[in-house]
Amino acid sequence: MTTVDILKTDTEGYDMNVLRGAEKALKERRIRVVVTEVGFDKGDLQHSFFGNVYEHLYQLGFSVFGFTGLGAICECQNGVGIGYCNCVFINVRK
Repeated sequence: MTTVDILKTDTEGYDMNVLRGAEKALKERRIRVVVTEVGFDKGDLQHSFFGNVYEHLYQLGFSVFGFTGLGAICECQNGVGIGYCNCVFINVRK
């Protein structure tokens, strides 16, 4: 069975599409780590919303390991905060 150590996405708002396309491999635990660009403002169409990505990967047995490449501080619907970053998820399902 082919396995992937790291799946990295940076597809300008289409990261959820990539993750859905890889769902079979994610479910079968053939991908160990996912690094994907996420945004924290639902109105930001250039980045997949963190909450959606988190929920999708959580259902597949992944947990947040950390954040890297914090994007610019920006104004968003809820005030000022981190605009986007890479989120590292690891497969914790046994």
